[in-house]
Amino acid sequence: MISWGTYGKKIISKAVTQDRYERANIPVVVRIACKELENWYLGDMQAIEIVYPASKATSLINKAKYRNPDNLFGAFELGQMTPNFSKTHASREIPKHMIIKNNKSTSFNHFLSGLDKLIAQNSTDIKPPLWTR
Repeated sequence: MISWGTYGKKIISKAVTQDRYERANIPVVVRIACKELENWYLGDMQAIEIVYPASKATSLINKAKYRNPDNLFGAFELGQMTPNFSKTHASREIPKHMIIKNNKSTSFNHFLSGLDKLIAQNSTDIKPPLWTR
């Protein structure tokens, strides 16, 4: 599986890379993270608040600005919520607390649906979606 977030020329490279994997008969899913990985974290405000309690992230859930986390500048928004925000710390800790099936990030959910398809096509033992269990 290949997943990277970028724009422009790299999208063409993505298609070429996927074609190479398909010709080699290796299962692959290509998804492009919208803007920043932090947007996926913003899809689960409760996880953010567990890692950064001072952020009061859950109080922002119903604000219009946060209804579609893919429209935000992820790292900037997280930095505004909490003064001690660190990309490294966030990437290690927030996913541990995420409730995947409740994530509001559209690009994150597209990524999961791609994984579901990959698993369904290549496994007889595992029944997707794994994320709802």
